Amino acid sequence: MWKVAAVVTLALCGLPVSARSDIFDDHRNLMIGAISTNDEPRVKALLKTPYVNVNDDISSTSLSASSYLILASRNCKLNVVLALLEAGANPNYVSPQEMTALGMALIGGAPEHTGDCTGTVLFLLMYDADPNLEFNAGTMPGPIRLKQTPLLATAMNCGRAWMVPVARLLRQFGGDPNYRFAYDRRGVRAGGTPLHAVAAFSQDSRQPYPDGCLTIARYLARSGPRMVPVDFTITDAAGATAVDVAASNCVSRTADPALHKDARDQMVALFTSLGAAAPKSGNFCSDYFD
Repeated sequence: MWKVAAVVTLALCGLPVSARSDIFDDHRNLMIGAISTNDEPRVKALLKTPYVNVNDDISSTSLSASSYLILASRNCKLNVVLALLEAGANPNYVSPQEMTALGMALIGGAPEHTGDCTGTVLFLLMYDADPNLEFNAGTMPGPIRLKQTPLLATAMNCGRAWMVPVARLLRQFGGDPNYRFAYDRRGVRAGGTPLHAVAAFSQDSRQPYPDGCLTIARYLARSGPRMVPVDFTITDAAGATAVDVAASNCVSRTADPALHKDARDQMVALFTSLGAAAPKSGNFCSDYFD
């Protein structure tokens, strides 16, 4: 291998700077193409060349991703993600747009790849991805970024069935259920936690799977080895705890009021059975989904 590298180095030294740059650019584009088409053998072959670094910055392209791993995590190209991780890709790289591989797997995953998305999250966590690393979920007017953690993302998308095993994995690998969101946004007030979010979003009429929200709530609230203990006393900007939100009617319009009321009642029972204080009277989230 060192002989090949030496020959390549000597060959490159004899080329003009522009030609050398073109060779690296060409291989970068080949990598992007191979990842985009889920061509695992070609990705592995390109990684063995001296022209590709697994942690190359690709932000100069027109892609929203700025690393190969973030690109592969979009739509959850499972085998390619594993190949990149095995080659030393940094699972905790944060792009200039404040995106991470875990974040991309969660918000960029397509429905037809949901099984692979769960596997992608597992591989990233096994290779030491930080389950509490914030990523940007969009922009608000001005310079504010809508940062959130992977666990908060599962709570806010609890109606998507594949988020249920992901929430379990995140908790098992140290995901913090007490992370506090910094800004108001749809479904979560400033100071709220993933528990507040899952309590509200379980009642969202656009959530097709409220039972999934209840299951995620169980994972958020459970205790176990390596798990951060949940704090039911945390209040959001309106002074509401998660159980207060769960007890409120957060839905202004829904196709199935009985279904979402049942989810709400079960969540209140779950939280209080695990030590949460009884909910205060009042409606703490009537404007969440207006």
